[in-house]
Amino acid sequence: MSKKDFTGNFNSLLGTAVKEKPAPKKKAAAKKVVAKSTPAKEEQPPAPTKKKETKKATAKKVDSTRDGTKEGEKRASFIVKEETVAKVKAIAYQDRKNIKEVVAEALEAYLQLWEDENGAIEL
Repeated sequence: MSKKDFTGNFNSLLGTAVKEKPAPKKKAAAKKVVAKSTPAKEEQPPAPTKKKETKKATAKKVDSTRDGTKEGEKRASFIVKEETVAKVKAIAYQDRKNIKEVVAEALEAYLQLWEDENGAIEL
C-alpha cells in the first residue's frame, strides 16, 4: 500500500505554497495463477426435500393500533389544523401534562356536552 499525501489539501487551506504530487510508483506485474482442472466428481442424487405440510399455519392477526398502549386504549391518527395542534401543545406544556392527556380530556368534555344535548351515544 502506498502512502497518502495530504499536504496539498492542508497547504491550500493554510494558504501556503502547494507542492507537486510525486509521480506514482509503478506496481510490479501481477503473477498469473493458472487454476488446475479438477476431475469430475461422481454424480450424487439430490438431497431429500422436506415434505410440504398439508395444514397451513394461520397467522394470528395483529392489531397494530393497540401496540404499546394500555388496556382500553387504541392508537388513532387525525388531521388537525396546525394552529390547533400548537395550542394543544402549549396547554399540555403549561399544565405539565402529556398531549395525549389534554386531547383525551378535550374529547371527553365535548362528548359529554354532545350527549347532554342529544342523548346518550349507543355503540
